Amino acid sequence: PRQGHATLVQRRVADKAAECDALDEKLAAARRDVAAAECATLDAAATAAGAGGAAMTRDEFRRFGAGLREKTHRYKRLKGELSELRAEAVCLHRTEQVLRGRVADVDAFLRDLETRKGVRGYRDARARLEGAAAATAAADEDKARTLEEISEMVRDISTALRARKAELAPQIKKLRDVRAAYQALEADFAARKRGYDKVAVGLEVDRQQLERECDAYQEEALSEESRYHYLHALAAMADATRRRVDDEAARRAGRGRALLPNFASYEALYAHKVAQQQAFVDQLRKQKA
Repeated sequence: PRQGHATLVQRRVADKAAECDALDEKLAAARRDVAAAECATLDAAATAAGAGGAAMTRDEFRRFGAGLREKTHRYKRLKGELSELRAEAVCLHRTEQVLRGRVADVDAFLRDLETRKGVRGYRDARARLEGAAAATAAADEDKARTLEEISEMVRDISTALRARKAELAPQIKKLRDVRAAYQALEADFAARKRGYDKVAVGLEVDRQQLERECDAYQEEALSEESRYHYLHALAAMADATRRRVDDEAARRAGRGRALLPNFASYEALYAHKVAQQQAFVDQLRKQKA
């Protein structure tokens, strides 16, 4: 019983010490707030004096005074709580000292008590269980805090999504109207494109037919042109031959200019050549004989 009461007192002392530390921090923050408020009051008074009376308005001064009173009241309240906690901590510390004085060696006493009761190692096992329970509680607290943060994040995201949807609702409505107009235009375009494709196919067939006809006519024209040039050449050759015949007939009749100085016509020229060839042949025959 003494050991349990001492342990309880130790825990309460530790808890109160932690509370005292937290209140010390709050009290320091309250002191800083009060000091800042006093500095602000002095600055406001100095500003009013330097501006020649252009001080804060009544409402601003009333709000400033209310804030200053609230910070002062908070400072006094925290100071009182800190005093009460310090007094309780002193009392608990004194109780701990009294209990420790009654049992000089609490650990030895408890080990001996555990041995007599047949539960040696009970305190160590209990300490381990309490540590595991504390760790589990801390983990559960962390999990709860994480879940709360996730829930808060989900709520923020949901709120942002709703706000974004509300913001985009007019644009979405406009987009739907534009999409409907686009679908109507697309249907009209598709119908006109089908008509265009049909006409284009017909025109393409006509074009190909015209190209084939043009190719055939071009081939025919080229053939006729070639035949024309051939006949023209034949006509030119025949005309030249006719002129040569007319010139030869005129030279035989004693009209016109002589063909060569020694020969009046082609007849005389070729007769001379034939006579030369005949004389050459006779000469060759005599040589062989």
